[in-house]
Parts: sequence; C-alpha cells; structure tokens
Amino acid sequence: MGRASLTHGSASAQGSAKKNGGGGKYTWGNLGDEYLGIPESDKGDPNHSDGDASVHTTSEYRMDEGHHTSYLPNDFREDVEPIIKEYFNSGDSGDVLESLQKLGEGEFITAGLLTGLSLAMERHRAERELISCLITDFVFEHKVANSAMIAETFQAMLYNIDELATDIPEVATFLGRFIARAVADDVIAPAFVTSNRVQDDAVRADEALSIAHKFLNMKHGYSRLENVWGVDGARRPIAYLREKMHDLLEEYVLSSDVDDLEKSLKELSVPHFNHELVYQTIVYSIEAKPDTRSVVMEKMSKVIGRLENDGFLSDDQINMGLTRAFADLEDLCLDVPDGKQVFQELTSLAVQDKWATDVTVEMARRRSSSTLVAQA
Repeated sequence: MGRASLTHGSASAQGSAKKNGGGGKYTWGNLGDEYLGIPESDKGDPNHSDGDASVHTTSEYRMDEGHHTSYLPNDFREDVEPIIKEYFNSGDSGDVLESLQKLGEGEFITAGLLTGLSLAMERHRAERELISCLITDFVFEHKVANSAMIAETFQAMLYNIDELATDIPEVATFLGRFIARAVADDVIAPAFVTSNRVQDDAVRADEALSIAHKFLNMKHGYSRLENVWGVDGARRPIAYLREKMHDLLEEYVLSSDVDDLEKSLKELSVPHFNHELVYQTIVYSIEAKPDTRSVVMEKMSKVIGRLENDGFLSDDQINMGLTRAFADLEDLCLDVPDGKQVFQELTSLAVQDKWATDVTVEMARRRSSSTLVAQA
C-alpha cells in the first residue's frame, strides 16, 4: 500500500516566526518543539505543567490557530519505521524505547508515536491495540512522555488527516478510536475531545473527534474502550503465551488437526507473537523422545509451512523464531546430547517444505551470533 509522504507544515500554516525563535501565539515555538510535542505555555498559566504525566491541561485546543505539531519528515520516518515494525512482532515497548533513544533525544519519542499510529491504521486490530498500549507505556511505565506530548501527537494527526486519508480511507474512524482510548487510559484529558476547535472545513478531523466523543459518552464507555480494537490478548503475560503456544503444538501433535490449531491461534489473538510458535516447534522437536522424534519433526515442519501459507506467519516471524532458537541452542541442548543434530535436521526439513531457505537459515544463525556478542 502506498503511504502519504507528510512533511513539515509551511510557515504560512503555522504563522510567522517570532524574531527570537521563542513560542507564542501564531508562532513556530522554540526550535525542536514541533517534534518534542511541547505546546505553547506560560508558567504563570494555572494549566501549565512541568511534565508530570498525570497532569492534564484543560485549555482549549485549536486546529486553526496557535501552535501545530507538524507531521513527520521522511528521514525521521525511515529511521523509526523498522523499530515500530519490530514492535509489532515482539510487543515489547521497552525495546522500542531503547531503539528510539539510540537514534536521538525526545523528538524520536514523538516520531515513534506518529509512525506507530499511521502504520497501525494501515494494518490490523492487534497492531492498533499494541500502539494504544505503547502510548500508555510511554507515559506511565517508561515516563518519557506526558499528556501534553500525547495531545500534540494526536493534534498533528488531526491536522494532517486529509493527507493521511489518501492511503487510509478509514483514518477518521481509527483516529477517533485511538483518541477515545487515550482518554479512557487517562493519557489525555477529556477536554481534548470536548474543547477541540477544528477549522470549518476540517470535515475528517471533526468526524474523528465526534467518533471519540461518541465512544466516551456511551453507557460504560470507558470500560468498553479497553477492548475498542476487539483484541484482548496483546497484554497477556509472555510466560502465559509461551505456555499456551506449547500446549497448542502438543494438541496438534496428537490430533494432526491444523484447522483446529489455526482456530485456536485466532482465538488467542496475538498475531504479533506468532514467532513464538516457530521457536516452540524447534524446542518441541529437540525435546521429543527419540522413538517419536522423526514423526514430530515432520509434523512440526509441515504445520509451519501451512501456517505461513495461510497467513498466520510472516517471513519476519519465521526468521525471528529461527534466530531465537540459534541463540538459545546451547541451553536447549543441555539435556539432549544430539539436540544440535535434531535442529539441523529440522532446518533441512524447513528448506524442503519451503518455509525457509538455506540463506534464511544462515542469516538467522549469523544474527543470533551478533546478538550473543552484543550481550557479552
């Protein structure tokens, strides 16, 4: 799918620059504010906050005057997009933060959120749930963002909603849900929805805010917004998900019913974590009893090939599962002297069944070696 290439807004869109570069009404604000998401404020203003994530501003939001956060420049997006895509596979917000901080300072936090929002809108419910969780984690768990920064991020999305609609026709619906969820999660104040003043011709922005308002005012709206994306598995503990994946494979080995396995994966509703299934097939094969191992390996290889063909596994997830197995191979083989040989036989079956190639297997081995060196 193509994607709108949104860059900085022009000076005319944001007012004339103030002589000394400082913030103020109809100005650009201080250099870097457009990325940091810092709204104009006056420390004498009772609504001013020094960054406490729990403090919301209650001043009126405007799209047609004052400060606007510009959308993301292309060079920022090129750096940040792979990080967000990796997050869609791993679900680890801590890894996202670490990767963004390696790129630079606070502007990359906003860059991550802007990129995450637009990418999630182009994908599926699970990815949208993950971005809602990422926003909350950045504020409350990692404490690298506050409510003002999140509000400015959403304001940037509203301000550029027409351009986003070129590639994401449902952008108003998605953005409205994201905003409502952020209010329900106490990340931004309800005033962002109730007091946001849009331009008269900003039809999509007004629609997004109306959708957010509708969700927030429905009966038990705040509780229902916890499941606004129809996904309840994204935040389950990793240990639980690993155990569940292992159990699904165990049931499959006994029944050989791939359709039932796929149905269970849909119900589990954590597609970003399906790489664990690749890893678990390797673990299961290594740990299988010698007299059943060849049958188990054949079944495991066949099911991964089927899951890939049916869209349950991406190439990235297969590569991630293989890389993790290579990295953990010494530990996996502690109680299985011929475990490495089993793994080699399984990768040969993977090539034979066409869910991996010799090249992808070798690349996974090299990536695991690089990871181990980095951790040493």
